[in-house]
Formats: sequence, structure tokens, C-alpha cells
Amino acid sequence: MSVTRDWFARRAQLNHDLLMNRVLNALQNSPHEEGQQATLLVPYLRLLIARQEELLELLDSATTALAPGRWLLEESPVAGEVPGGQMVMELLDRLFGATSTLAATRCEGVQLLERAMALATDAAGTAGPIPSTHIAELEASVRQFSNLLESLPKSMLGVVETMR
Repeated sequence: MSVTRDWFARRAQLNHDLLMNRVLNALQNSPHEEGQQATLLVPYLRLLIARQEELLELLDSATTALAPGRWLLEESPVAGEVPGGQMVMELLDRLFGATSTLAATRCEGVQLLERAMALATDAAGTAGPIPSTHIAELEASVRQFSNLLESLPKSMLGVVETMR
């Protein structure tokens, strides 16, 4: 699999399988009885915390993995052998780096991830019941991060749309 396709697949897997189907689902469906919340939520929070580096790496690798010149070379290896092909790919990557909104989205994503991780770590370390206000804040934070991942490109057309 190409680096670009792998990035798209990891984005979908982390957002849909981990955040939406597991963590957010657990937070939304947590029982309202105070004592049961920690017992049922902590495994999902620990799972989220354990995947923090993978989520951060996804954000960090976006601009490199989604660079149009890289994609062109992966999809059509002969493009680098065509006279001037390497120069065109480098020009595309420079233009992408200068005009894409992905760097700003990455910064916002890192902040959202840090907030979600701080709340998850705090809740996972709670000895007693997790206050419902904390669960609501954690759910909102994870949802914001999930929405940011959902807004990231899902195809090369989406990558082009990040260029201003």
C-alpha cells in the first residue's frame, strides 16, 4: 500500500473505529448511576490514552504523506523518469506546502488531542465515580477531535481542496 493510501486508511480507522465506535459510543452510553461509570468507561479511556502517539503521528504525518508530488510518484512511478517530472513533483510539493491549510489544522488537532487526553487521563485515574459534568466535557472534547479528523482529506481531491 502506498504511504498516501495508508494515511487515508489510518485516518478512517482511528476516527471511525477508535473514536466514534468505541470511545464516543462508551461515553454517550455510560450509565447515569455514579458508581458504574468508572467501571465501564475506564477501559475505553485507557484504550484512547494508549493510542495517543498513533493519533499524534497521524496529525504529524499529514503534510508529508499527502504531498501531491509523493502521491504522483506512488501512483505513477514513471512520472519521476519523464524529463522534468521530478522538478514538477517538487514544485507541486512546494506549492502544497505553501498553500495548504493542513499545517494549521494539525496545530488545532494537537491542541484538541492534548485537551482530550488530559480529560481522559484525569477520568481514568479517578478512584471514585466520575462526575457527569466531567464525562460531558470529555465527550465534547473527544467529539471535537473526532470532527477535526473527519474534516481531514479522504482523497487526493480533498487534499487539493486544502490548498488556498
